[in-house]
Order: sequence, then structure tokens, then C-alpha cells
Amino acid sequence: MSIPVKYSVLKRLLTGGAAILITTSTFSEEDYYNTLNLLRVTYATDRRQSVMRKFRQAQFHATNYDEMERDLIIHVTLANKLKIHGVQVDNPMVIDEFIQKLPYHIMTSIIKKTKDNNHTFEEIIRLVRDQIGISRYVEQARDKKKLSEVVNEVYVTKGNFSPRRSGNDYYKRKNYERKSCPYCDGNHHPNACEIPRFNKLSKIREANRCVNCLGYGHKKSDCRSIGKCVHCEQDHHTSLCTRRGQIDVAEKISETRPPPF
Repeated sequence: MSIPVKYSVLKRLLTGGAAILITTSTFSEEDYYNTLNLLRVTYATDRRQSVMRKFRQAQFHATNYDEMERDLIIHVTLANKLKIHGVQVDNPMVIDEFIQKLPYHIMTSIIKKTKDNNHTFEEIIRLVRDQIGISRYVEQARDKKKLSEVVNEVYVTKGNFSPRRSGNDYYKRKNYERKSCPYCDGNHHPNACEIPRFNKLSKIREANRCVNCLGYGHKKSDCRSIGKCVHCEQDHHTSLCTRRGQIDVAEKISETRPPPF
């Protein structure tokens, strides 16, 4: 396409204030390029300032990592537009302004990684994207740990003790405290309850408890605890053992019996 034809098409396409800028009636090559430069000087500066203003006003979500990634894409798009308009996005001032807008925990990590060396804007974007992924993974792992702790607390409360511990070791844990005795509601461990075994069994049946772990809602045949009685090693709770009294009597006799000569 010849210069006169290009100039003619350009003149027909321009409207408003842009059309008023074209005052010449000739269609020479010099007129064509002078017109392009005049339009570029008049309007490109305004567009560059508009894009820079949008870049400075763009923000990052503080906690939601999906939103952070979307905000990062918006900043990359605006940075590409700035490059089209001749702005050097690798300028340290532009990079520092971008880093200062990051969420605090992301910003501190990026500053630590970039404080000793100069980086391009593209390299900073890559570091930010990686750090968002790491922070997301850490948060998911933390939430998973909290959920696991809650589940374990529920099991302990209901008596569904972990099968990885034996019954004897479980009762020796210092941090295990039962709020009240399941037999008499007293403030002591069930092994220390002194009511008769018959009454204990009646309480268990009434409360729909397991005779093995004293937990609610299941029978001994469905019990998940591998703990056994510390006296006879049978599948019932230590506080329900029939041999317990016999062992206590035998221990008292041995304590009172005089030593052999």
C-alpha cells in the first residue's frame, strides 16, 4: 500500500480531537510520518500514564491464594502493556513498588531471596508464583494437622483409643485425665472406683458403653482398642477384672507375712 493511500485511510479513520490534528491537505510521505509522530506524542503518553495508574492501583488479596494468583496475572498483564508503551518494568523502582504491594508473608520471603542480587521483573514474578504455591501447601498441611488433632480428641473423648498404643501404656500417659468416673460420676479414674463389679456392669449396659474401652456406641466385638486388662490380659477393662480383688489380697498377705529365717 502506498504512502498516499495509507495517509488517506488514516485520515478517514480518525475522529474527534485526533482528526483535528491533521491540518495538511497533502499526502506526501513526510506528512504521513509527521502525523504518526504527532499522534504518538499526543496520545501514547496519556495511555502510558493510564496503564501506570492501573498498575499502581492494583492490589493483592491478603489470605486467599487463588485470589493472589489472579492478582498476579493482572499485574503481569499491566506490566506487558507498560512495556508496549516504552516503560522499563525491570527498573528497580517499578520492581520495589510491586514487591511492597505483596501480602506480608509473601513479601518477606521475596525480599530475603532478592536482597543480595538484582532481578528482572520476570524473575520476580516467577519467585512470587513459587512462593504462593509453597504458602498454599503449608497452609493445607497446617489445616490437615489441625483436623487430625480434632479427630484424635474425639476418639479419646468417646473412648475409641488409638490401636497404636497398648491399654497399659495408655493409662500411664500423664496427660490423660477423665472428667468423671463412668460408674459413679466421681472425680477419679475408673480403675480407682470402689463400687461392686455387678453395679459397674449395670452402669455400662444402661449407658450403652463398651466393656473393653468404656467408650460409647459400640460393643466389645466392635471395639477398636487393642488394650487388655492389666491383671489377666483378657478383653475387658481393667476396672472390671474379677481377679483384681484376688491380686490385691495376695499382695496384702505377702506384705504382712514375716520374712523367712
